[in-house]
Amino acid sequence: MEGRSFWKGLFLFLSLLLLLLAVYYGFQRWRVSLQRSTYVGVVSLEGRITSQKAREFIELLQCAKEDPRVGAVLVRIDSPGGGVAPSQEIYRAIMGVRKEKKVIASLGSVGASGGYYVAAAANEIYADPGTITGSIGVVFTYPQLQELLKKVGVGKVVVKSGEFKDIASPFRSPTPQEKAILQDVVNDIYQQFVEDIARGRGMKKEQVEALADGRIFTGRQAQKLGLVDGLMTQDEVVSYISSKILSVKGKPRVLLLRRGEDWRDLFRKTKGLLESLIFKTSKISMWEVE
Repeated sequence: MEGRSFWKGLFLFLSLLLLLLAVYYGFQRWRVSLQRSTYVGVVSLEGRITSQKAREFIELLQCAKEDPRVGAVLVRIDSPGGGVAPSQEIYRAIMGVRKEKKVIASLGSVGASGGYYVAAAANEIYADPGTITGSIGVVFTYPQLQELLKKVGVGKVVVKSGEFKDIASPFRSPTPQEKAILQDVVNDIYQQFVEDIARGRGMKKEQVEALADGRIFTGRQAQKLGLVDGLMTQDEVVSYISSKILSVKGKPRVLLLRRGEDWRDLFRKTKGLLESLIFKTSKISMWEVE
């Protein structure tokens, strides 16, 4: 009898537990359904655009896209630019989200070069009057060390499989053919930059090219030129999205999407610090959208 009572009590306990879980799950679904598409999902992009930063940003952007509570996404950008490919990856990711939800870009102190490249993918762009933006162009740089090496009596022997395998070597001056090759690459990346801005902003390619000579603009100048849609602070953009796009009355509902840190982040930061100390002077070239 005691054994039967034990199993009967356990059965009742488990049944009650399952019932409570079902009620809780149902309540959560009901609460989410009430909040569906009423939140402004905020994803931030700060500092230089690197491959690692692009991956993390795109992960958060995907979360905003998939979260049923998020009705529109605010991309907050405060970046002077960075790598070409990472900027393009973020651009493509934002264009993908645009197919399902409105994406609005808000530029902070700086939204230039790759920072503007990313913003151009949004449905609308807003900036502060004093925001520094524009800087549409591409630059490729590398140092020339041969004169310094001559002074200290150091030389270098190169054995290569092809004529251009050591192109952009810092140990010798480039040949005219190498300069032409590098210029062709710069020109092609520049055209990709211009075409993506024209596509994202709904502008003609010629309109973008007229502004894409590397110069910077203030937010107020950029508005007059059609590079941004208006002048608003981040809080004003949040209110605009909430009231005008999501039709939410009262205080805006904001969902800040941030990536939590774990031991891997600590490892990456330590590794990055060591690399910057050891290899600070050894980086010989970098492609950038500037």
